[in-house]
Amino acid sequence: MPPTEADAEPVPAEQEGAATGPDLVPVARRASFDALMEDREFATVDIAMEEMRAFAQQRGFAVVKSSGNGSRVYVVCDRAGTYRNTHGLEEYERSRQRLSRKCGCPYTLRLTYANGRWHLTTANGHHNHEPSACTFVHPSKRQLNQEQLQFARALVNVGARPTTIVNELERTFDGTVTTRRDIYNIRARAVEETLMGRTPTQALVNRLQAEGVAVAVEMDPLRQLTRVFFSCQ
Repeated sequence: MPPTEADAEPVPAEQEGAATGPDLVPVARRASFDALMEDREFATVDIAMEEMRAFAQQRGFAVVKSSGNGSRVYVVCDRAGTYRNTHGLEEYERSRQRLSRKCGCPYTLRLTYANGRWHLTTANGHHNHEPSACTFVHPSKRQLNQEQLQFARALVNVGARPTTIVNELERTFDGTVTTRRDIYNIRARAVEETLMGRTPTQALVNRLQAEGVAVAVEMDPLRQLTRVFFSCQ
């Protein structure tokens, strides 16, 4: 006897494509999908990139520039390529377990310059992964421009909390997508730039000396700084 409607298995909510909200993409979840852009022409690469990013966001993926020269630019899915273990570490040697989003996605768009215009074609319209339901998972979607970065750095310098900085970015710059982890990274880079290869204690000694404070230090036999003495008069 053929199965009735009551016998059918319920479809999980994440597969129904009924997502809502600005960061959710109403697409069916599947192991792979195609996203073909129509052949078009643009005045500049920047205008073309805006169109490609908007097209990708509506379909649950993100694109980034890959390579190119003066007359040709390749744009790929941000999950293209594979993870490169540049430090040669085994998994058990890592202090933190990292998961790479790269899965060798072949999706590729091509921009070719001819007759004063940039011509867009889809070189490979296939993705070997499912579409994303949220833009937060794409680092390329969370990149801050120079103005936004300076705004965040100013708040970092006055000691604002990461949650506060995220909220202020979203309130000040419409459409900004960022996370607390992005702010932690900004703060870490700011500290690294300030130290310039020095330890925090060495940086403190240099600052005290620059401000005319009398400073004396004590080293151990291995020339490691162990004590700092200073006097403010």
